[in-house]
Amino acid sequence: MAMRVHVHAAIWIEEELVVHGKAVRGREHLSLPGGRVQERETVHAALRREVTEETGLEIEIGDLLLAGEVNGSSVHGLVLVFGATFRDTGEYVEPQLIDPRSSAAEEVLPPVLDRLVAIRLAQPSDNPAWVGNVYEASRHM
Repeated sequence: MAMRVHVHAAIWIEEELVVHGKAVRGREHLSLPGGRVQERETVHAALRREVTEETGLEIEIGDLLLAGEVNGSSVHGLVLVFGATFRDTGEYVEPQLIDPRSSAAEEVLPPVLDRLVAIRLAQPSDNPAWVGNVYEASRHM
């Protein structure tokens, strides 16, 4: 099984994060914008493409905030979450937002919003956080 690389953007607008609706295994979920890196595509190019496709926003990519893996029975992947800000292109886009402290935030994929809040509240670090298996770790919290 080949490892897949997925990138996501943590885009804060005041105290909320940008999310979008996404079907996963036939169920609708909220997700941080992002997706799979295609063959011969850089992680930054993939992130810009995915965020624009899913939200209509153009972004400036910041620091790598989190890195983890998904290691399940049918998939093995690397998940990278970058901080990002949206660029004002003059076109009005109203992104879907979620308060990471709300009960609905518990369902956002990948399940790392609690870590993003902690990173935002902590002192800046030059080192991204390794979170291990992002889905397994979220079950033990």
